[in-house]
Amino acid sequence: ENKWTTADVRLLQNRTAHSAVVHDKTFFVIGGKSYFFKETCSVEVYSSVTNQFTCVAEMNLARSFFGCSVLGNNIIIFGGYLNDNQMTDSVEVYDIENDVWTKGPSLPIPLASFGCSSNN
Repeated sequence: ENKWTTADVRLLQNRTAHSAVVHDKTFFVIGGKSYFFKETCSVEVYSSVTNQFTCVAEMNLARSFFGCSVLGNNIIIFGGYLNDNQMTDSVEVYDIENDVWTKGPSLPIPLASFGCSSNN
């Protein structure tokens, strides 16, 4: 209809400074800051069939203000801030099909508050 509407659905966890990506018509909301502005490692997935969010495997590190991109059947998380308010050079890779996070190669330097893009 070429217009914006409001969805009657809520995340399971309040958050800010998170990332969101879409893969194969599935919407992922990842990490960020939650209650008391602490970083979270939780990942929620939206289903248009049930009109609800559910949780999938958590990241290994709680982080906020990180880069996030989709490559093939993987979601890749780059850098960000950890709970100690320090930038990190760590990278995590989420295997969407197997619901598993693994450690990726480190960035050359710690990075945070940047954007990423992908065209699958």
